[in-house]
Amino acid sequence: MNLKVRAIRAARERYEQIEIEKLKAADQFAQKAIKEFRAVFGDVEDLTVKEMDRDECEIIADGLKFWAQKKGSEYCIYIKFYMHVRCRKCGKWFTHPVQNLADVGDLLSRPPMCEDCQMLAKYGTTEVKSEAERVMEMLREIIEIVSD
Repeated sequence: MNLKVRAIRAARERYEQIEIEKLKAADQFAQKAIKEFRAVFGDVEDLTVKEMDRDECEIIADGLKFWAQKKGSEYCIYIKFYMHVRCRKCGKWFTHPVQNLADVGDLLSRPPMCEDCQMLAKYGTTEVKSEAERVMEMLREIIEIVSD
């Protein structure tokens, strides 16, 4: 067997091994996320998990969809949960962080607004202008007033 064939075979084997390791890591994270989910939100009978990545998975519990993500700092690694919610204003789906059962209850009883609708409610537009743009607008208005 020549060098090219052996090199290609070795590369293929390495790629397959990496893929297997990724799948194992994703499965291990999903199992940890299930345990953490039950510890935080209580025991849930109807629970399904979909592995997405070695640091992310999707959890569906009693018809509610959550996204679990591994977060870490220099000193610890933890799992953060986000609940999929629908904007009460435009109906768009987005994720909102939840830390406990009370947070989930708040989101169910008082659905939040998405970021775009919050911007629209606060500023009257979904585009946020920089400080320089706002100053320039004010200067233009002042010039118009002075010139009239």
